[in-house]
Amino acid sequence: MVEYPSRAFSSHAVDGRRDEYYSTSDDFSPIPLTLQFVPGTSTEVAQVVKEGAHRALRQLLTDAPFVKDASSIQSLRKTNFLFGNSVRDPDAVFIDAEQWLHRNGNGFLYLPKIPRHRSLTELRRQAVTREMSWRLTEEHESIHCGYIIHQEAPSSSRNHFIGLRPGVLGLDAPPRNEFLAFASTLRNRLADLGWEMPAMRHRFYGWVHSLDKLWWTRTTKYVLSRWSEELHACGLYEAFRSTMYGLPVSAKHFFALCELYNPDSNTFLTRNGELGLALHEMHKISGLPMGQMLYQEYFPSNPELSQLKDRMPDRYETLWDLTCHYHIALAQSEPLAKRTKSHVSLKQFASYLFRNLESNSGEAICELAPLTPSGVNSLLKKIDAHSYTISSHQGGFPARTKFKSFLWHATTPIRPMTLLAGYLANWLKKCVVPYQSGDILPLEVLYPAVQLAYKKELSLLLVMVANIHRAGFDGFSRRFYTERSVNLAASDSHY
Repeated sequence: MVEYPSRAFSSHAVDGRRDEYYSTSDDFSPIPLTLQFVPGTSTEVAQVVKEGAHRALRQLLTDAPFVKDASSIQSLRKTNFLFGNSVRDPDAVFIDAEQWLHRNGNGFLYLPKIPRHRSLTELRRQAVTREMSWRLTEEHESIHCGYIIHQEAPSSSRNHFIGLRPGVLGLDAPPRNEFLAFASTLRNRLADLGWEMPAMRHRFYGWVHSLDKLWWTRTTKYVLSRWSEELHACGLYEAFRSTMYGLPVSAKHFFALCELYNPDSNTFLTRNGELGLALHEMHKISGLPMGQMLYQEYFPSNPELSQLKDRMPDRYETLWDLTCHYHIALAQSEPLAKRTKSHVSLKQFASYLFRNLESNSGEAICELAPLTPSGVNSLLKKIDAHSYTISSHQGGFPARTKFKSFLWHATTPIRPMTLLAGYLANWLKKCVVPYQSGDILPLEVLYPAVQLAYKKELSLLLVMVANIHRAGFDGFSRRFYTERSVNLAASDSHY
């Protein structure tokens, strides 16, 4: 991430950070250090990659031979990636499913086994330091930003800026044996295959549109009123408000952009040159913050949960509360025999947390009420849940400790912060980083939702832009040559 002028963003769109890690774990990483080059790589290849100039970079990017210098004719082996080779993930990267044991008041509860993941910051030893001599950034004393009015461009008041350098330009001549080719835009691909764009009234699966989804609008209105102060404090009120009625899309304008889109580089080839998605422009459109902390969807391991409990007990309790209610909502949904995956839908979870969402009679929305013991017993019978006794020391609890099902947590009133975090989880998967099937709420989104509820400034702007690139690549590349017609339904990105 690079530094951006704060005056061009809102107070919550903070500057990026460099050479810093953000992690909730201080334990020594069990993951071994990754080498930049695979064993057996010649010293010439390593030297050219590390010390090469723009010409070497261009050779790595294009189909030109990779040579030691301009006078060499002997080709070297290109690296798997731009700055090094790929390696196989060590076994320590993966974590098996773990059971979450918890003391709830005077009782002990357990959750079903949950697939766990390592934080990306725990995987930093897998990242290889860039040792190239060419610069990827430029420093300037001032820049122009905003609209050009009467042939004058307003400049920023900041005195020093660091930004990414433009593309590789200015070579006197391209490397030898580099062949020019038509840009792999969607329009050119269609022309090669003799296909046409879909009908003008085509509608993409997964787009947010609330004309027939009263529940989303009513939920958002309620949340904006109930937690207005908290949402303003974390800088997300405007972003929530903008998605209250959905995001209607103009298909003809979208298809016009698609014709110019190059999924290989995530850019648009226009008459004025090759254009990408500038972060400050996407911030103005979406209202999402740059953030100070990496956004990542994963469920923390038990050691990380233990540290979270010691350092931030409120956040720990909210995550436990939200995870329990996620599983309770799953237990209350359709019979297990009809479900292939243990996920709850966005609408199911919203209707579980807030009642009367689709009421046309004017009934007020009600928050989740505690279950009675008889209601819990019915759910226990439905999913065939039983008590659980550990045979050895586990999770800080001595052997022979007896744990009851998480369903008994439903008899406790839900925390207001849990309700807010539950809506945040729905909002993230509906409007910012939608899931693959569009209407699924994965368990991994609960932790970042809790972080947002406690005013953690996550990098939502960056993950939204990255998700647009991912959706474009998947939608236009992965299925383009495997189907008889252009399948654009994979583009789940709402922005």
